[in-house]
Amino acid sequence: AWVLLIGDRISQISPSKISAPRGAEVVDGKGKFLMPGLINSHIHLPGGRGGRGNRELVMNTKVGTEAMHGMLYVGVTATYDSGNHDNYIFKMRDDEQAGRIMGPRLFTTGRLLTHPKGYQCCSGGLKVTDYESSIGALDALIARKPDMIKFTRERRGMAADPENLTLVFLRRIDAKIDTLALDLRELKERVSGVEIGLTSVRRDIA
Repeated sequence: AWVLLIGDRISQISPSKISAPRGAEVVDGKGKFLMPGLINSHIHLPGGRGGRGNRELVMNTKVGTEAMHGMLYVGVTATYDSGNHDNYIFKMRDDEQAGRIMGPRLFTTGRLLTHPKGYQCCSGGLKVTDYESSIGALDALIARKPDMIKFTRERRGMAADPENLTLVFLRRIDAKIDTLALDLRELKERVSGVEIGLTSVRRDIA
C-alpha cells in the first residue's frame, strides 16, 4: 500500500503507487507496518504527587517528561490525565502543547471534584462541601481551561457521606465547559439532573 502525507494529515491511501508531489520525501516502508497513534484514555502522570497515598504534591517535571517520552516511544500519541496535582499537570499540558516537551498530546481534568473525605480528597482533589463555599474554587479550576471536568460520587465506600456533591453544582460546569465525565447510574439521579437543566445527562454510562 501507498500512503501520502501532506503536513501532519493523511491525504491518501492506495493499494497502488501514488504519484508523489514535487519535492516530497519518499520513505521505503517495505517489511514494516504503519498504524494510527494509540490513545491512553486514563493515566495519572507521574511527577505531580508522591509520598504515602500520593498526598505530597510536587513538581517533578523531569519524571513526567520521561514518562511522556516512554509513551510516545511505544506509539501513544494522545493521553488523558484524569486527576493530578493541578499546578503540575496544567504546566505539563501547556508545555507539551507549546512544543516545549516531546510527548503524546496531553489532555487533563486538572483536579477532580470530590467529597472532603472522598476519593483523591487529599491527593490533589478539589474538596467540595456545599455550593456557596465551593463555587469560587470551581470557577478557578474552570478558568484554567481543563479539557474535561471529572466529578465523583462515592460508589465504593471511600467516604463517610456517600451523597457528596449536589447536582445543582453540575449545572454551572455544564454551562462553562464542553466535556463532562459523569457517571449517574441511578435513575433518580439522572431525573434530577434533567430537572435542573443539565444537558450532559443524556445516556447511562457503564
